[in-house]
Order: sequence, then structure tokens, then C-alpha cells
Amino acid sequence: MAKKTSKTSYIRSVGRRKRAVATVKIFSGNADCLVTDTQFNKYFPTKTEKIVCDKAFEVTKTLSNDYFYASIIGCRKIERADDIRL
Repeated sequence: MAKKTSKTSYIRSVGRRKRAVATVKIFSGNADCLVTDTQFNKYFPTKTEKIVCDKAFEVTKTLSNDYFYASIIGCRKIERADDIRL
């Protein structure tokens, strides 16, 4: 469930899947997207992983003028693209 905070300008959402927990914060503005303190393109180097992650942002139309920070805990790296999408 996404939650927009009034004190700061970001939308926060938490997704859970099996043992994994992904927290995503979407901010207004232009900056690098980060996944667990690593640049998005370095964290997900393959095109397939990027497509999986970007799908949720395309559907909600939030990535064109926004950026995000994602923190993922408790899963294998190959599953993390799916966790952000959820």
C-alpha cells in the first residue's frame, strides 16, 4: 500500500514476498535511482532486470520526472527485480 507523506515529498511503499521485504521511496525531481545504496544501472546490469523493475513505474507513470530509492532485504539478487516491481 503506497503512502504519501505530508512532511516530506515522497511516496513510500513496502512489499513483502516470501522472506523478502522491499521498501521503495519515490521522490519528485531528478536524481540517480538507487537500490540498496548502489546506482540502479550497476545493481541491475542486465536488460531483463531493468525491464522487470521499470514495468511498475511505467504502469503508474511515476518514473518520467521522479526517482526512487529501494531497500531490499532477505532474498537472492536474481529475485530482487521482481520484489521492486511488487
